[in-house]
Amino acid sequence: MYDWLSLDRHAPSYSLIWRWMTAHLTHFNIRHLLLNLFGLAIIYYINEKLFCSWWGLFCTVSLCLWTSTCIWLLSSAISRYAGLSGILHGLAVVAIITTPHYKKHIKALMLIFWAGKTLREHTSFYDSAFMGNFLQTGVAVDAHLYGFIGGMLLVLIAYAYSINSVYQKTSNHLVD
Repeated sequence: MYDWLSLDRHAPSYSLIWRWMTAHLTHFNIRHLLLNLFGLAIIYYINEKLFCSWWGLFCTVSLCLWTSTCIWLLSSAISRYAGLSGILHGLAVVAIITTPHYKKHIKALMLIFWAGKTLREHTSFYDSAFMGNFLQTGVAVDAHLYGFIGGMLLVLIAYAYSINSVYQKTSNHLVD
């Protein structure tokens, strides 16, 4: 199954497009799957409404395509990718910022922590060997960064849309 669903630079080009979505649904092994499901549960706990909305579906599909595109164009060292962690990093950003359950300063602290964790993975202070040994595969930290950036872009789009909606409603009242 993994061979058919993962994002693979060596796969025939006709199958690449659907792999940009399915790569995030398949995993290297059961540990990898369970770790990602645990991450999904934490995000659900932070903002359960994200999982029950069109916005959540839009974010998930957008992050799948965004992360796959970034991996394909910017991370040539990754020849094969599978897993949900890039999407989880983006969904975590969206969930943290849009949750109604926490005050702004708590959201800011959570976001700073998440950004620090993601950026630390790209420094010499991060040792991916521990997680790689646990998962019995390499860790695609680039996917985490792309997912984080994708989540921030989605929040900015939502914010711009909400500002535009407020402006449209206000301008309609001014004409009346």
